[in-house]
Amino acid sequence: MSRRRNALDGEFPWQLSLQMRVMPVVTNYQHICGASIINRDWAVTAAHCIAGGFFTTYRVQAGAMNMTKREKIAPTNHMVVPIVHEGYNPLRSLKNDIALLRLTSPIDLDNSDGFMNGVCLPSKICRQYYCMGTVLDGVQQVK
Repeated sequence: MSRRRNALDGEFPWQLSLQMRVMPVVTNYQHICGASIINRDWAVTAAHCIAGGFFTTYRVQAGAMNMTKREKIAPTNHMVVPIVHEGYNPLRSLKNDIALLRLTSPIDLDNSDGFMNGVCLPSKICRQYYCMGTVLDGVQQVK
């Protein structure tokens, strides 16, 4: 990475926090990975974030700008049903490291003032000619 900086509020409206329930307290969740909004009912993440956690409960948190302080807009939590790519095998390679997350309740994109939206995909011409410049966004916990 050439430059690292904090994102501006609303700069990456597709960014979600994928969280795993931490036992024994059933309401305690911990951030484990980032995910991206596809639409109000679906998100996408890396399969290695959820593979192996077959008996684990996951949720995504939408609308969180800073995970360490109170927000201007209250983040919303959505339970997820993970669907790991059938060809993913972490013991063999990194191929197919992708998973869909079906949300059990929709994300309210219409009333988010632009702070939540589906991920931006490249235009057809960019897919053909490899447009210059890439942005990598994610959630980081500072220790």
